[in-house]
Amino acid sequence: MNTAAPIPPESSNPESAQPEAAAPSFFQTLCQALRGVCPRCKQGKIFETWRDLSPRETCPVCALPLGKHDNGDGPAVFLIFILGVAIVPLALIADRLFTIPLWVHGVLWTGLALILCVAMLRPLKSYIITLQYRHLPRTFEGSDDPS
Repeated sequence: MNTAAPIPPESSNPESAQPEAAAPSFFQTLCQALRGVCPRCKQGKIFETWRDLSPRETCPVCALPLGKHDNGDGPAVFLIFILGVAIVPLALIADRLFTIPLWVHGVLWTGLALILCVAMLRPLKSYIITLQYRHLPRTFEGSDDPS
């Protein structure tokens, strides 16, 4: 004998009657991160100037508290893995095809890694801030506890 109360149909729930906005695609999220714009209003800039690596405290347009995000060392770790997977095979191929002294390898690949890391760090930080806003919006909306 089942004594559980019947579940009312979803159409009778006033909260479910509101249409839910479609989640942005990966491409839209990536373009937004490359532009470095606020994840909420998509107008304000996340970073003060092109040289900054830390985000603003708040969005100048919608006042979203960007300083509350917690991406830590995530972008740097991702870059280490991504660039390591890309640069090491290039170095091995270059060594196989050309006779390059060891010091040239050191200068060439270290310089390339540094340039790519600095160039990719801001967009990756922006991407992680955008993803965190999408999936954990409560961390931006006043709660200091991310869990």
